[in-house]
Amino acid sequence: MIKNYKKRMPKIQAIKFEDTAKNIEEINNFLSNSGIEEIKVDYSDKNKPVLKFKIDKNTIRVPKGDYIAKNKDYIFSCSNENFNKNYEEVK
Repeated sequence: MIKNYKKRMPKIQAIKFEDTAKNIEEINNFLSNSGIEEIKVDYSDKNKPVLKFKIDKNTIRVPKGDYIAKNKDYIFSCSNENFNKNYEEVK
């Protein structure tokens, strides 16, 4: 029998990288106690800043306008387009 399925999304917490001092402070607080080794912003392309951080020997890259998301198991980056397609705010 053919059945229809929909993608289940776990509940997550997320913050959008906006490249302001306040936003970077919020990101630091958001990622605190998560095993992050270092957080920095790469300005090698001045028009496209990229937030970078290391976790478990992997470097996560988050371009300005994209999201940093976490659930109970892991931390990941998500493009603005995919984030808006797959998640909606829970109030």
